[in-house]
Amino acid sequence: MAMGGSIEVMLRGGLGNQMFQYALGRALSIRSGLPLVFDLSALGFDVAVVRKYELACFRLCEHGMRKLPVPVHWAREKGLRILARFRSGPGYLIKEPSIAFEPGVLCRDRPCRLDGYWQSERYFDSISARLRVDFEFLPPQDPRNANCSARIQMTNAVGLHIRRSDYVSDPTTSAFHGTCSSEYYDAALKLVRSRLGSDPELFVFSDDIEWVRENLSFPFPATCIDWNQGRGFEDLRLMSACRALVIANSAFSWWAGWLNPDPRKLVVAPRRWYRAAGMFSELPDSKWLIAL
Repeated sequence: MAMGGSIEVMLRGGLGNQMFQYALGRALSIRSGLPLVFDLSALGFDVAVVRKYELACFRLCEHGMRKLPVPVHWAREKGLRILARFRSGPGYLIKEPSIAFEPGVLCRDRPCRLDGYWQSERYFDSISARLRVDFEFLPPQDPRNANCSARIQMTNAVGLHIRRSDYVSDPTTSAFHGTCSSEYYDAALKLVRSRLGSDPELFVFSDDIEWVRENLSFPFPATCIDWNQGRGFEDLRLMSACRALVIANSAFSWWAGWLNPDPRKLVVAPRRWYRAAGMFSELPDSKWLIAL
């Protein structure tokens, strides 16, 4: 139902989070016929990790969607909550009430502003084919990543992702998310080995690769991907090309599994997505394997 106004999406967090936020915004934009607008005002104000706009690596940036400028964050947040009530009525601002899927959000066909993480595939499974086009990587690979990509294509490649960063350094984030244990990775690799039927070649990805080198060992030949600092999308591109993938409890990991279009792919996910008691996530795909 096209009209004046837009579907405005507040972007928060890193690349994986921004992809979830974009996906819901895109679904509502298609449903309503309204343009999609990114609000970047929350980026750069995260206490634990400074974030930036991460979606420019994808084909979606060709759609001509505009980005709102970054104003003073605290003033904008307070002002928007007041302004929203006068702009398009009480329902203009849609703030995610919990991590659970909210089906009513998908019924929206009027201008709105989305504020949340929206981490459920059910928000966008109706447009998954369109999203796979939107999430095609635009920048050509540099020679080192191109060579690594060729190795992944030619070998029994298994990607393994270890998420640390603010999951370890920030007490609040650590208490909520936690990190996957070495026991989880051991169990996941045993599961992968049993399914593949031969020894794989590991490609290890992490936001703390030095910690991985110093603290973990692997039962198969492993290459630590340590040259993409500041270019997480290059890690994501390589991970999504692996025949099998052992993911962490992270949105970034999840998208690496989702982006691989091969129906024969093997993805192993952790049973618990959150450390906090009583928190349940539906993120692991029903077709993926669960370890620990």
